[in-house]
Amino acid sequence: MENNIHPIIKETMIEESKKNEEYSIREGMGIHHHLHRFREGGTRITKEIRERVVGYIAAAFGLVAGLAWNEFIKQLIETLFPIKKDTLWAKGVYALVMTILLVIITLIITKFLSNEEKKQQ
Repeated sequence: MENNIHPIIKETMIEESKKNEEYSIREGMGIHHHLHRFREGGTRITKEIRERVVGYIAAAFGLVAGLAWNEFIKQLIETLFPIKKDTLWAKGVYALVMTILLVIITLIITKFLSNEEKKQQ
């Protein structure tokens, strides 16, 4: 198991262990207390890593969803406005539609979040 620990995390855990050992000796605490504190520090670091990995995975799925919506909106514009897709007009229409959607969605989300904050207060 020790070989699977990232070197920076391992170094941090060793430094924390040394600090705990010095404290234990000063305070007259036994090795069991020292081992408990060492494990506790490793658990805290592991929890942080898990939280970040979950955040990165969520962001990746968000990107995939955004790309899917991008394709959908492009196809919708091509269907509603049958213009050649590589023309300046087609790109302008796409940019305009995306800007309008972004503004509307941002306003809705901002209003929703401000209502939630008011409820919590």
